[in-house]
Amino acid sequence: MLLNKTNKNVLAEEVEHFSSSASSAIGLRFRKRENCKNKAFIFHMKPESINIIDMFFVNFPIDLIFLNKEKKVIEIKKRLMPWKSYIPKTKPYFMIELVSGILHDDAINKGDLVLIE
Repeated sequence: MLLNKTNKNVLAEEVEHFSSSASSAIGLRFRKRENCKNKAFIFHMKPESINIIDMFFVNFPIDLIFLNKEKKVIEIKKRLMPWKSYIPKTKPYFMIELVSGILHDDAINKGDLVLIE
């Protein structure tokens, strides 16, 4: 489960973990939107590296949440569109991919603490 511990909002019931360097770290790539509506994909990042997130072969918009080492939200990117790329303004320890639309206005904010179970 993925929970915003600050305001008790459940963001996703299911969670999949990936290493940022794993070749199998496809997240939402090649998946169908309807099969991912209640899933979060957690990437364990390398904060010493420049992390470029690309949307190649993701056919629907996604929302991204970037967390620091303590799992506090340091950046949010909503509606990253297919076939685009994004470079976070911060150096995250974790990145969370969600189907776009899950993050309504009060779902999560910068500074919130996230619980990943």
